Amino acid sequence: MRDLLDLLDRSEVSALITRYFADIDERRFTDAWVRSIFTDDVRLEFPIGSHTGAAGLAEASAEGVAPFVRTLHRTSDHVVEVIEPGGDRAAFRANLVADHIHLPEVLAARGPDANPRFTIGTYVEGEAVRTDQGWRIGRLEMVLVWTEGRPPAGREEAAAGRPREEEAAGRTVAR
Repeated sequence: MRDLLDLLDRSEVSALITRYFADIDERRFTDAWVRSIFTDDVRLEFPIGSHTGAAGLAEASAEGVAPFVRTLHRTSDHVVEVIEPGGDRAAFRANLVADHIHLPEVLAARGPDANPRFTIGTYVEGEAVRTDQGWRIGRLEMVLVWTEGRPPAGREEAAAGRPREEEAAGRTVAR
């Protein structure tokens, strides 16, 4: 029976990760959305910045995708491990490829041959916590692996993949 419950827990955490990225694409940025996905003390780390706590997270999420007309986040290969069978914490990792379509004014400024798409290849890892309302993300880190196309102005350095380059050179990157 415990195996079945662990399978259910892993499925619920995987669905939570999928729902988070689908809601980003649908621009569902409300405080109710935040409460349905995250713990109150959530810690998020992205190549473009970080955020701690549920307060202000809806606004920060909207700002993160504001430079784009549309986004499409595709997760795959979810690995979820419940820490201690029947426990209230789960570690997770998933691959993510995300397309971002630039605003028309960005494309106009870049010229007629500008690529409308900026794509990132990343993986996300973190921890989910079982609450009275179900599983919630308590920590999520997005690790950039590769990019294709030009990021919005002001985000070039974040998209350069420096953490991966430093690790490849044998240097430790603090996370």
